[in-house]
Amino acid sequence: MTPNKPWDDKKEMITTALESGISYVLDLDDYDKIQKLGNVKIVANSDDADIYLVGINGEGDGSLILSEDLNQSQDLQEAKKAKREGKTVCAYVEITDKNHEQLAVSLGSVADYIILISTDWTVIPLENIIADLQKADVKIIAAVADEDGAKLAIETLEHGTDGVIFEANDFNQIKKIAQLVVDASKIKYDLKVATVTNVKPLGSGDRVCVDTTDMMKPGEGMLIGSYSKSLFLVHSESLESEYVASRPFRVNA
Repeated sequence: MTPNKPWDDKKEMITTALESGISYVLDLDDYDKIQKLGNVKIVANSDDADIYLVGINGEGDGSLILSEDLNQSQDLQEAKKAKREGKTVCAYVEITDKNHEQLAVSLGSVADYIILISTDWTVIPLENIIADLQKADVKIIAAVADEDGAKLAIETLEHGTDGVIFEANDFNQIKKIAQLVVDASKIKYDLKVATVTNVKPLGSGDRVCVDTTDMMKPGEGMLIGSYSKSLFLVHSESLESEYVASRPFRVNA
């Protein structure tokens, strides 16, 4: 979420977020300017947005009273209408009581994304909503205040949320939360130790290098091999050598 600041200050925060790998921005005022900053998807309650937002100025944020009969929910009807029109829909719900928790679950069965806001997840446990929506085709996004909150949201019920949203007010915090989300999305492999039992000279052969756009650190590399069922973790050229300068962007394949 963009901070409530003048455009020049807001622009710096958004630029830092984009450079850190964040690709979605929720903004209700300057989304036309934000679209010019780079490859970013705008979430807003406007037909011009990439993702149509439901719940702001509605029942989701408490502007309208939520009926106990959720079939009468205006937010739910608006989300269904937007989906019929072929829009990608994001629902916004502040979880203040059990009724709003149930609204979130109902909207989650319709929307493509759902943003959950709560001042205290110990009152309305986040895992309740995650469990209810596990079979729904919706991305659950939890609002967090800092990197500790982001870590909790991502790890809840092992499955965790699909993402987090936060107000971009601090450059360092933007980078930390973005890196936390990137690390959580990495695929983890169960690596096994292998022992080289024999070495044979086979003459000359082709040398293949993989040059990346990343500067790898010691301990990082690529899974390389001729068969998908068995790959070797080959270390990057990130270590110094007396024979040649390090090339941390490269792996010998």
